[in-house]
Amino acid sequence: MTHVAHIDLANYRDSIAEDVRNLIEKYHSIVEDNSPDIDDDLADAFILLEMRNALKNIQDDKLEKIIN
Repeated sequence: MTHVAHIDLANYRDSIAEDVRNLIEKYHSIVEDNSPDIDDDLADAFILLEMRNALKNIQDDKLEKIIN
């Protein structure tokens, strides 16, 4: 069953990537409003770092529920 879910999720890969790009753009606008002089690539790198941290925390929470 897990393998089937992976195949189904693979069909959404492009859509998920587009959603992530949209989130980066959303937060880039917020960062730019608060820090207009920040380098665009640096801002995006910081945003991606925070997104990775958030995803890791969410993943850890979900795995904890599966394990327990």
